[in-house]
Amino acid sequence: MLTENDAKTKIIKAKNEKRDDFWQQLLSTLGQIKSNTQYLNTLGQIQSNTDQMVKLLTDGHGFGPHLSAARSSKRQRVGEAEERGKNEEAEKLQKKEEADDNEAEKPQENERAGDEEAEKLQENERGDNEEAEKLQEKEEGNDGEAEKLQD
Repeated sequence: MLTENDAKTKIIKAKNEKRDDFWQQLLSTLGQIKSNTQYLNTLGQIQSNTDQMVKLLTDGHGFGPHLSAARSSKRQRVGEAEERGKNEEAEKLQKKEEADDNEAEKPQENERAGDEEAEKLQENERGDNEEAEKLQEKEEGNDGEAEKLQD
C-alpha cells in the first residue's frame, strides 16, 4: 500500500510532468515562431532585393528601355494609330465602292426587266399577228364567197 508520502510524491511528480510538458510545448511553439519569423525576414529581404532589381532594370540604368526607346515606342503607337485610321478610311472607301456597285447593278436589273417586258410584247404581237392572219384568211374566205354569190 501507498503511504501518504508516496502519494504526495506521485502527485508532485505528476504536477512536475505537467509543468514540464507545458514548458516543453511552450519552447516548441517559441521555436516554431522563431523559425517562421526568420523565414518571413528572408522573404522580406528577397522582396526588397527583387524590388531593387526591378527598379534597376526598368529605370534606364540596367537592361530596361532608355528614354530614346520610350520615344520610339511612342512613335510606334502613333504609327499604329495612323495605320488604324488608314484602315478605317479604306473600309469606308470599300463600303462606298460596294454601294456604287450595287447601284450599278440596279440598271442591269432594270434592263433585264425591260428585256422580259419586250419579250412579252413580242409574244403578244406574234399572237396579234396570228389573230390578224386568221381574220385576213376569214375575210379572204368571205370575199371568195361574195364573189361566188355575185357570179
